[in-house]
Amino acid sequence: MKHYVFYLCLFLIGSILVSCQKEPLDPADHSKKIIQDYGLKTAVVEFDLEEYRQIISANEDRLARSELNVLKSTCAEIAIVPDDFITIQDAVDAVCDYGDVIVNAGTYNEYLTIYKPGLNIKAVGNVTLNGNFRLTEDADDVKIQNFNINVPAPYSGKCGIYAVNVTGGTVMRNTVSGAGYMGIEYWGSSGISVKQNTVKCTRWGIFIGNLGNSETSNDNIISGNTVTGIYYGSCIGLQGDADNNVIMGNTVTNNTNVTNAGILLAGVNNETCDGNVLRNNEVTYTRVAGCWINNGGSNNTIGPKNVISNNAWYGIRLAASTSNNHVFINTALNNAECDIVNEGTNNTFKKNTANCTQGVD
Repeated sequence: MKHYVFYLCLFLIGSILVSCQKEPLDPADHSKKIIQDYGLKTAVVEFDLEEYRQIISANEDRLARSELNVLKSTCAEIAIVPDDFITIQDAVDAVCDYGDVIVNAGTYNEYLTIYKPGLNIKAVGNVTLNGNFRLTEDADDVKIQNFNINVPAPYSGKCGIYAVNVTGGTVMRNTVSGAGYMGIEYWGSSGISVKQNTVKCTRWGIFIGNLGNSETSNDNIISGNTVTGIYYGSCIGLQGDADNNVIMGNTVTNNTNVTNAGILLAGVNNETCDGNVLRNNEVTYTRVAGCWINNGGSNNTIGPKNVISNNAWYGIRLAASTSNNHVFINTALNNAECDIVNEGTNNTFKKNTANCTQGVD
């Protein structure tokens, strides 16, 4: 019963956000823009209602399948596609909790629902999935690796990999592209590792966070990813109550249509991103800001060894509501407006390389 109350709350929050919208948007647009200070705009990632409805349906399907599996009293420790099962979903349905789903080379046209914990879903060889992965809240500790995921039209509202309220799991060495809303998106989830993936040509890149609804997204790692060709929102980001996460060793480049940032930490509904670490990232040729902390945020560390250069507005920007953040040993050069901008309070800056600074002691 508590799961349904949780989803009802998310739906009501989404409805309130819609009613407060300040700009008309295209009906196909699943994000909302919020006008922020100083004439800049930052988009807050919106909970996707289409995916929400599908997750509700998936949970109902899961219950039915679970009852069927009890009657069968059997499951497979390893399920191989297409040797044992023609479709990936059939293999997921047949495998035991914490079992292995091995997908051999080929093209699969499926929108997958993962509803069991601990699955290791691994592509072997050149595997293309025309569709996506949706993880229900029962899918803790799931590993997805080595897939080429293409989210085709008309399913432009979908994400390549999408999860709500899970704990643990790894998304590794996947390539996500196509007309999708988001490459990789985890809501209200902790202990996730998103590493060595390539996300390209989606509306948003990689995001972990929430809608400011008292859910947390803490202790996650986003590392070693390449994000390029994003054509609307931010490339890598944390949102809402997202604390003690690490964003490291990512390459974010050639996102010239982005309306936000290469790396964005954004508070929502008075919930902020605090205590996060951003280091060893390269952010270049982004339309607005290379790295942006906005709508609050404290005790975050930017550094060492981020390279944030040749972006079309700012390099590193700490907005007015930020405080007690630490920026050190970064290279920020050739950003069009200014390399490092501090509008917050008690933020510290040490040993950075920059030609232009504002508000930095």
